[in-house]
Order: sequence, then structure tokens, then C-alpha cells
Amino acid sequence: MTGPSLPSGGSRDESPAGEGRPAPLASDALLPPVEPPSGKFLLQLFVIPAVIVAVVVGVWLLINTVVNRGARDPQTLVRALRGSHQARFQKAMELADMLRMEQQYPQLKDNAELAQALAELLDEMRERGETAESAVTMRWIVCGALGQFRVDAGIDALVRAAQSDPERDVRRKAVTSIATLAQNLSEKSPPQALQHPQLADLLVRLANQPEDDVLRSETAFALGVLAAAPEADARYDAELEGMLEDLYPDARYNAAAALARQGDLRAAPTVAEMLDLQAIAASVQGERPFNDQVTPESLARQRSEKRDLIVVNALKAVDALRQRHGAEQLGALSEAVRQFLAAAPAVVEPAPIPQSLIAAAEQVQARLEAAPST
Repeated sequence: MTGPSLPSGGSRDESPAGEGRPAPLASDALLPPVEPPSGKFLLQLFVIPAVIVAVVVGVWLLINTVVNRGARDPQTLVRALRGSHQARFQKAMELADMLRMEQQYPQLKDNAELAQALAELLDEMRERGETAESAVTMRWIVCGALGQFRVDAGIDALVRAAQSDPERDVRRKAVTSIATLAQNLSEKSPPQALQHPQLADLLVRLANQPEDDVLRSETAFALGVLAAAPEADARYDAELEGMLEDLYPDARYNAAAALARQGDLRAAPTVAEMLDLQAIAASVQGERPFNDQVTPESLARQRSEKRDLIVVNALKAVDALRQRHGAEQLGALSEAVRQFLAAAPAVVEPAPIPQSLIAAAEQVQARLEAAPST
């Protein structure tokens, strides 16, 4: 005999209908009564959080106002860099960061008063000629900051630093900053050329200093930037042509890249060398470590990055020459690109050549093959 079936609700009800069961609750007894929110509740829910947000925003605006006021006060900024306290290095780096953060500090690069104050500080430090590492580092940082401006108030101090600072690293930084300053001025609307009565003589002299390869290389870069300006001193181009024969690869590579940007075919043989992976390998093999704590891995990375940068600059130079000359004048460069593409996939030391760089070379080669004859 089968037992009773379960109701479709899934539970058994064994008592007769209506017996032993409480009466069903009314619907309004299932939930608490609805009452309007009290003022205290609204205060906790909306007003207090709004006050907290307002306080946070106010504090942020106050800090931002103080920072911007300091950015507009050159003497406050420069005063923080004087003396021998350790915090001045932090302030110097903060200033350098502010000069790079153009969106946040849009007027700082055009602040001639600040540039002049930094230039006076650099002159004072250079005249003292301190050789302690901290003093040299501060002069190096201030040189770099002066190069970030779009006004030429610091050019006198940079020229003097490049001429006579007792430390070679500071002289090199001054030359690099002169190039950066010249580039910044050239990008203004309308473009402005960097002028100084001693500048051409200085760079020609530095380009012919046999005892400092790195300084010659950086001077070649500066010459290239200045030579591209309208009505540039003719000595800039003449010196760049002479540096195509420099024994230091970086110096002649910088000179070739600069001349190529102007469409000068005299640069073509050196540009082709910049695509020769064996020549590049010999060049980067002598690359000096950045510091004494270098590891084999970091040195390999440093050398591979330099190799890739040389190739990038070479490809840009080829493209610049292609835009000025016909296919029959670019045959040697086209062959150099083809040889690079043939050899690049097999390179493993100091690191494989990035696929993106090979792809860029393929695009340059395609443009060369499509170049019209003149």
C-alpha cells in the first residue's frame, strides 16, 4: 500500500484544516511602519559626508595654491637651492620636475626672472669651483634646469659653465643644455634662434678637443640643433662636415644625423655605417658603464639600447635624405637598409634586435623603393 502523497508545496500538513494554526498576519504587520526621515538621519547621510569632501577639496586647493605661488616666486625657489643643507637636492629635483610638468606649470618655462636667478646661482657656484661631489651635482642639476626654459636668460651662464667649469661632467651638461635650450626656442611660435657672441667659437673649440670623446659627441649634437636654425652661423655646418671623420663613433654619428636632417648628402656614407651591425657592435663594445655598480646584465642592456638608438637615428636620417633626393642618389643607403634587414634577425648579442625596429626598417625600405627619380 502506498503512503499519502506530499502536497505540491513540499511540506506535510497533518492537522485538520483550521485546527492549531495561527491566523494569517495582515500585510501591514509584515513590515515596520513607514515614517519620514528625521533631520538627524539626513544630517548623517548627506550633510556630514559633503562637509568632509569640502574640507578635503579645500585642503588640496590650499596646497596647490601654495605650490603654485612658490612656482611663481623665483627667489623662493632659488633660495631653497643655496647653502649646504641636504634638502636643497630635493628642492632642485622638484624644480626640475616642475619644469618638465608643463601642463601643471604652463608659465614656468617662460619665467625669465626664474631663469636669470638660476643663472646667477650657477655663476656663483662655478666661481667658487668646489670639487666636492655635492657641489658638482648641484651645478650639474642647475645646468640641466636652465636648458628646459623657453627664454634665453640663462645662456650667458651656460656658456661660461661650458667654457670654464672645473668639472668635465658639468661642462658636458652645459653643452647638452645649450642644445636643449636652442631646440626649445626653435619650437616657439614664431621660432627663435639662440644667439650669443661667444657661442660659435666655443662649440668649434669644444668640437676639436681630442682628449674628451664624449664632449665632442655632445658638441656635435649641439652643433646640429643650432645649424638647423634660420640664418645659422656657417661655421656650424662646416664643423659638422669635419666631424664626419671623427675617430669617435658617437661624434661622427651625431654629425651625420644633423647633416642628414638638413638633406645634406655628405652624411650618407656615415649614415650607412650606422646601419652596419658589425660597425655598431664594435662601437658599443667600448661603451663605458654608467657607474661602478654595473652588472653584466645591466651593461648588456645599456649596450643593446645604444645599438638600437643608433639604428633608430640612422633610419630617421635615411628618411630625411629620401625626402630631399631622388632614388638614384639613395642607392647606397637602400643597400645599407637591405643588409641590415638581412642580418638583424640573427643578432642575439648583447640582445636580439626588437621586432618593432625591424618593422620600422622594412617601412623605410619600402619608401626608398618607391622614391621617384630626379
